[in-house]
Amino acid sequence: MSDFLKKVRRVFIEDDPHAAKKAPAPSPLQTPQPSAVPTMPVEPGTTDPTAKGRFVDMLWGVLQQNNKPGFDYFEFQASLQSLADIHLDEPMRYKSALAVARPLGALPEQLIQSANQYLQILDLERQKFEEAAQRQYQQQIQGQQTQVETLDQQVAQKMTEIDRLTQQIERLRDEIEQLKAKKNQMAGVLSDTENKIKNTSAAFLEAHQLVTNKIKNDIESMKRYF
Repeated sequence: MSDFLKKVRRVFIEDDPHAAKKAPAPSPLQTPQPSAVPTMPVEPGTTDPTAKGRFVDMLWGVLQQNNKPGFDYFEFQASLQSLADIHLDEPMRYKSALAVARPLGALPEQLIQSANQYLQILDLERQKFEEAAQRQYQQQIQGQQTQVETLDQQVAQKMTEIDRLTQQIERLRDEIEQLKAKKNQMAGVLSDTENKIKNTSAAFLEAHQLVTNKIKNDIESMKRYF
């Protein structure tokens, strides 16, 4: 199982309150190092902000793992963030970041091309996540649905016995009530598990859309300002 799928599985199985903190942006006076991970604020949404924040960090981590030697969009994004605290308008920030990139051999066309490559990597991660989410759904939801259906069948069998064996009505009614209570308990667990998977999936999709939109906006800005 890949590291990405292991991380996804941990998100489904348990909600880790001790999520890793984002790496700080490099100093505005320093050239971003290739290992620097760009950080991104998590915008408010309808999903759990903690889960969405972990997914944003996870996706940037995947991009970092696929960061090739040299100065490409990944380092360019870190350079942009290093200028965030300097009072510059957007065109000037992009031009300033490009000025840092040029001595390192980066050209506007190469930056845009590498940004598109990172978008392809994100799309592959989305596909892997959807496959992992489907497996989790099958394991955690469908398995419990089968148990609920089995309990329903047992209830029906016991009701039939009541019709045939009136002398055992009281005992069988007690068994039925116990089975119903167990069924209702499992139905509650089933509902909670299903909601968690839905919310986790929604958090990932929002995080994915957030990162994707950021890169797309950067591409449009690079095309506009270079």
